[in-house]
Amino acid sequence: MATTPARPRRQDGTPSNWHRYRNLLIHHGVPEKMRPWYLLRVEAFLKALRPESLYRLTAEQVIGYPQNLSSQRATCRLAVSPNL
Repeated sequence: MATTPARPRRQDGTPSNWHRYRNLLIHHGVPEKMRPWYLLRVEAFLKALRPESLYRLTAEQVIGYPQNLSSQRATCRLAVSPNL
């Protein structure tokens, strides 16, 4: 399963951030079949926070995202099945 984004390089030929992230996953030994999972999670993170720049994100924003996501899922489960 290919995980190369549609635009792996910028118009000037330099690697895009997606290309660099994919290479980072490869470097850290993330199996090819798991790479799409990581890419989807990063896309969801960026869509939720819509940062102007990743460098401007605070540690609290980065750490808070998965915590907020898990609390939203717990609330959803309770709303669907209050007997849990």
